[in-house]
Parts: sequence; C-alpha cells; structure tokens
Amino acid sequence: MLLAIASLLGTGVAQAQVAASPSLTTSASPGMAAAGTAVTITVAAAQALSAPPTVTVGGTCVASSAVSMAQLGFAPVYAGSYVVPGGTGDCAASISVSGTGTAGNALVDTTASIGVDRTPPGPTSATISGATLSASGWYTTSPSISLASTDATSGVAATYYQLVPHLASAPTSALPGAWTAYSTAFSPPDGDADLYAFSVDKAGNVESPVNLRELKVDTVAPRLTTTISQASAAAGANVTLLISSSEPLAAAPTVSVSGTCLTASPVALSPTGSAPSYTGTYTVPAGTTDCPASVAVTGTDLAGNASTGGSASFGIARAMQTQKIDPALLQQMAANPGATLPVIVEMGHAATPFPAQPNVQLAQRAVGLLQQHGTPVAALPLIDAAAGWASATQIQAISLDPGVVFVH
Repeated sequence: MLLAIASLLGTGVAQAQVAASPSLTTSASPGMAAAGTAVTITVAAAQALSAPPTVTVGGTCVASSAVSMAQLGFAPVYAGSYVVPGGTGDCAASISVSGTGTAGNALVDTTASIGVDRTPPGPTSATISGATLSASGWYTTSPSISLASTDATSGVAATYYQLVPHLASAPTSALPGAWTAYSTAFSPPDGDADLYAFSVDKAGNVESPVNLRELKVDTVAPRLTTTISQASAAAGANVTLLISSSEPLAAAPTVSVSGTCLTASPVALSPTGSAPSYTGTYTVPAGTTDCPASVAVTGTDLAGNASTGGSASFGIARAMQTQKIDPALLQQMAANPGATLPVIVEMGHAATPFPAQPNVQLAQRAVGLLQQHGTPVAALPLIDAAAGWASATQIQAISLDPGVVFVH
C-alpha cells in the first residue's frame, strides 16, 4: 500500500516537473524586412534559463546565420539583431531557438519567422480615362489619371507621383521632394509635362521612378484679337489687318472680309515675327455703294481647340468718291476706256507750285480717284487749278485725298 502511494507520488512529482519546464516565446520586429534591414529578435522564457538561448535564422533565400542574444535586465528575456543580407529572391526565413532551463531541461521554439522581401514593387502603371485626345496628341478636356502597382511579397505601402516639364531631368525618389502621395484619381493641369511615379512596398523596398508618359493638356481655346488700320476705307484703299492670339496657333488664322456691298474675300496672312501675331492686307474693290465690312477670323491652337473672338469691322466709303467726279467725265471714262482725257482738279486747299516740278503729288491723288473707277491710267495730263500742268506716268491706285474737291 505504501509502495503504491509512493509510486503515485513519484509519478506526480515527475508530472509537475514537466509542467513547470520553461517555455520560449519568439518574436521578430519588423516581421517583413528588406535587404539591409535590422530585425530585432526577442525570446522570452517563462522561467530563468541557464544561459542565453541559441538563435539561428535561415531559409531558401538566405543562408543560415547565428544571432547573438543578450539578456535584457533581470527578466528571462533576451534580444538580438539580425540584418537581412543583400541578394535576390524573397522567402520566409525561419527562426530556430534552443535553450536550457536551470533544471537542465532542453527548450526549443521554431514557430517564428522573418519575411524576407528584397524585390522592389512595380511596375507602377497609369490608366487615363474621361478625356478627349486630339489628332495632334493633346488632351482638350481634362483627363482622369489612376495609378496602380503590385508587390507579391509584402504588398504595396504607398505610391507617389510627380509632373515635371517635358524632357526635363528625371526626379529622384527622395522624399518628400515634389512628390505627391497617390490616394485617388487626379487631373493634371494644362501644359506639356512628363508623369513620373514610383511605389514603396511594406518591407521598405523602393521602386526607381519611371516616366509613365508625356501628358499634353490644353483645355483653353485661343483668344483672337483683330486690329484694323483705319475705321473706313475707299475703293482701292489697302486696309491692314493685324491678328493677335493669346497662344501659339497651329497655322495662320483664316480671314474673310464680307459685306452687303462686297463679295466675301479671303485675306492671306503672314507672321509678323512677334509671335503669335499675323498681318495681312485687304484692298477695297471698286464700286459705288457703301456698307459695313465684317472681318471674320478663325484659327486653332496646337491642341486643336477652335479659336474665339477675332471679329471686327470697318466702313466701306465709296459713294463720296463718285460724287467728286463729274458725271460727264464718268460717261467719257465708260465710253472710252483707256483713253487719255484732260481733266481739271479743284483742290480744297492751295498748293504751292514748284518751278522744277509742278505739284505732281496732288495731281496723282486725283488720278488715283479716277483709276479706282475703272480708268487704266498710263499717261494722263492733268490741269491742277492750284499747281498748273503736271504729268503723271504709270500711276498706281491711290486712296482719295480729302483735299480733292471735284474732278471734271
């Protein structure tokens, strides 16, 4: 009976010793790490150990390596540092821990591990939606840009983007810099820029910034302004048109002059050299009626946006010229086209004659008046009431001078 009790007691003691054996709890921080990252390994024992535990880290992508452990204070807690080595490939590195309790019993823990992530995330990509892309490669409405990236091991922690002037130097991944943390779709401002982006994974690996694409955005139409050299013009007058634009244009604007007394006519334009502006000349055709002349101007910018503005007007004043020519002279002009006709020009102001050369200039203005009404003047002798005789040869069309009162 006593032996049986002793046997039971002995069994009970042995069971108590097993139950009281110190257990090990192992943890690693951070649990996921990139190459060069120092991982703190902590081993806590339920009871005192005879010596610091033996810790080894190894896996399919890292060679087995011992970690030196040291006790923290008086508690049976030990810590050591493991630096993830360089290299390629990712894996879960196991942490093997063994120790000996003060009673001499062996302790083992192999439940902990370190996630080794040495592969940068990416590639980061961009998706563009909700925009109109012109034939010239410009977006004429604001695009919406979404970014995405992947990381197979630790996952993507953050993505950053930056717009730089087109063909400018690529930015580095140094943060914060001019980078913006991506959270939701965004719309770039107007301009010609390159979109750069990169991602960072949860282990701290950084993708190299990548130029995702050039973004040319122009949502604003060019504004045209037309300046006219004079408020009104007579037949044969050259009217200068100056067209200015708020931004560079794809080509010279298209200009047309029209009116109820005119046939619509295009006006050729040339750059002025002071971009973006153009100039052209409209010559008022012969006629005897007056009306407002409308100037219509259209153009497109480099993105293909149609212009606004540009409309202008000036007066066509040809009736007064006819009134200053003797109707009988007009009849002779019509009956004898090309004939040499003597005329008298009455001037509204005195003109000083020159002995060597009579006042040919004033006479030429009167000849211009006749020429605008169909007389092909080659050599037309004139009687100028103020200047006497004058000879005008090969006269070009000249606008009416206010000084001419009447030609007959």
